Amino acid sequence: MTDNMKPLEDKLAEAQREVSQAMKKQGKAVEDAGAGEKALYRALQVVRELGDLMKDDEDLQKAFLAGRKYVDVKGKEQKVAYGKPVRKNIYIGLVKLAFSKTGKSSLSQYAKVLRLSEQDQPDASEFADWVDGEHESADGSRHGGIKGALRRAKVELLTPEERKAKEANAKADYDLAIKNFLDNATKIKAPITQFEGAARALIYFDKEAGVLYVDEYNAAKDERSVASAVKAWKIGRKA
Repeated sequence: MTDNMKPLEDKLAEAQREVSQAMKKQGKAVEDAGAGEKALYRALQVVRELGDLMKDDEDLQKAFLAGRKYVDVKGKEQKVAYGKPVRKNIYIGLVKLAFSKTGKSSLSQYAKVLRLSEQDQPDASEFADWVDGEHESADGSRHGGIKGALRRAKVELLTPEERKAKEANAKADYDLAIKNFLDNATKIKAPITQFEGAARALIYFDKEAGVLYVDEYNAAKDERSVASAVKAWKIGRKA
């Protein structure tokens, strides 16, 4: 082991110990309901500290991950590939090494939150406090913890090209949904419930499916509300 690798190996071992402790606390019914959550934040903080040790050094990152394997959620060993996603976000690789037998969704969330923390909180030792605080999303809503940070990360970590593609896909999905609704639903007269910034709210009722469709358009922001998607409420079948 080279001298520059030892601090990284030590920090990875520390992260794995912290993850193990966090998993034990999350799996128990403890008096302090937030104990498992705080332990998770601590474990993620150590992963962040590991990432900082090799920040902006692709050669070191590649050397550290070379030949390493992790155990996936099914208990199988998988290789940590140093491809484009990991080069863009080193935490994609690091969380796999730290969080053994963890689902892909959780690993992805952790990696995004850790990457966002680099932009928000330069001091890795403050990560736990940072993630535990409130995070304001683009829509103005505030949420704490992993959930709040993740809502921001999904938007703020997008490149201009990714953002443009996502908006185009959302518009195409929305237009297709509206076409399907218009093709299969019967338009009915109903009072329009106004909400702040609303320009129109069209209501459709599909008698056969028993579903109420509401198309809301926010004129103030020039966008369809609710993540550019149609909201649908199931109101039950009628004989």
